[in-house]
Amino acid sequence: MTTQPTPRRVQRQLVGRRLGREPYYTIISQEEGRLVLQSNPDANTPMGNKVLRRGIIFLVLAVFLVVVGFMGTAQGAGIGPLLVTVAIAGLLGGLGLTRAVGGYAIRTTQNRIEADADTGTLRFSQQSKVGKVREQTVEFARISAVRLSQRRLLSDAARATQIVALELLVDGESVWVVDSAEQAGPLLPTAQALAELLGRELQGGG
Repeated sequence: MTTQPTPRRVQRQLVGRRLGREPYYTIISQEEGRLVLQSNPDANTPMGNKVLRRGIIFLVLAVFLVVVGFMGTAQGAGIGPLLVTVAIAGLLGGLGLTRAVGGYAIRTTQNRIEADADTGTLRFSQQSKVGKVREQTVEFARISAVRLSQRRLLSDAARATQIVALELLVDGESVWVVDSAEQAGPLLPTAQALAELLGRELQGGG
């Protein structure tokens, strides 16, 4: 009886996938056989501040409800309304604290991509001042294409914007996003450096 080889599992991107209208990464090191990309320091600040503000609003509402509840009790409203108010305030406070911590985590998040020809690997890492470092590695041999592709990005107003994404095709079917921008031009230095290091032809680069 012949044993059939186990098919290799398709590797999906879990770290570093981000689409936007401005390039997210900058080349901080480019040597023979090695390329390092680092996310721009303030790239996550607007989104982090937005989430943080929402968290603070919920926390303020929670404190306000507790104060109102105690004032009502002092004026003879009874313990029942106070307990209801405190329960609602607790839910809002918990939600607010979660949002505030999440916003701070987003603000302090730094992403990094390291391509190393010696190890034949491309490593994606994500770190913030909250939580553990997240990492994911893909072998060069599993990357079949480096390409610039047109994509549609939905904004907060649910309007679609046309952008260009720098992508990797992994295992022949899994699309990994490296970076994106409104135009291909700002992505070309990174795209060309990455394609050269991987020994692949850049597709869609004009």
